Amino acid sequence: MALLAAEIDRLRGNRRGVNIPPIVAAPRDHRIPLSFAQRRLWFLHKLDSDLTAYNMPVSHRVRGPLNIATLEEAINSIICRHEVLRTAIAEIDGEPVQRIQPMAHFELPVVDLRRLSLHQAEKEALRIFNADARQPFDCNRGTADAR
Repeated sequence: MALLAAEIDRLRGNRRGVNIPPIVAAPRDHRIPLSFAQRRLWFLHKLDSDLTAYNMPVSHRVRGPLNIATLEEAINSIICRHEVLRTAIAEIDGEPVQRIQPMAHFELPVVDLRRLSLHQAEKEALRIFNADARQPFDCNRGTADAR
């Protein structure tokens, strides 16, 4: 990426490349229509609010010490950077529009399984994972406030 950025800067500097305007934040003072993918999910949510067909659950095993506060801070940095993770769908006059939250805070749920045997802990972790995977996504709430 650094090499690509340097090449773009070089081309812009000697005016041989395409004149690319700087990236600026789009105004958010008006109704923002849904993308085609968002509209599809909104429509399916309207048909069946318990739909889980689009859930893509994944789990990761972390070995060694885990700094939960740092992990939560990293997740919140990602949410801050990507407004799609702070976006919900609202209906105004029967039409769906994006509702982008200016800020959101995700609190990482922590379940301490250290008191259990390894077998029991793995079984409980799988139970929690499966229960979360079966939770439908609510388009009316953003990803960050889904819990």
